[in-house]
Amino acid sequence: MSLGTPACEASGRSQSQVVCSPPLVPMMASEKEKPMIKQSDFFILLAVSISFVLSGYLWFSGQHEEGLFTAVWVPSILCFGIYFKLMAQRGPR
Repeated sequence: MSLGTPACEASGRSQSQVVCSPPLVPMMASEKEKPMIKQSDFFILLAVSISFVLSGYLWFSGQHEEGLFTAVWVPSILCFGIYFKLMAQRGPR
């Protein structure tokens, strides 16, 4: 088997079922695995969670207008987080 070609094997009860593994691609020595969730992502999710819990608390305590107002923060915070994450991935121009 050479690099870049998938390895396929017949498996199961019949020969018609073929399972292929993804091709083996060596990692470059300079490539390092980046963490999936960064510290900034954690703080954005924390702010969203706090806003969501606060809006639920306000709604069920009878303060409906205040609950709706803080509920609008949730998608706004997520949109800002996505925007800043995309700008960080894009890099300086």
